[in-house]
Amino acid sequence: MGLSQLSGNADLRFLDSTGVALQASTNEGAASEWIETLELAVGTYYLQVTTADVEPVSYTLNGMLGGVLDMGIRIRENMVTRTS
Repeated sequence: MGLSQLSGNADLRFLDSTGVALQASTNEGAASEWIETLELAVGTYYLQVTTADVEPVSYTLNGMLGGVLDMGIRIRENMVTRTS
């Protein structure tokens, strides 16, 4: 999963249900961010997008939904749930 077409500097983190970062992408500037697919246990996970910029940063969230959905994972807004 990743961020592209960023209008400024943003970072992407993949968190477990307790808020612990499992992976992060923290490239400088408006460079795209990408997190590799993880082997996930059943549970709830979150995608966190943060920025240090004063102005809001726009971006496009990208992912390989076909492969993710085949593994029983559903993405709704910033929540990712592994169901099987």
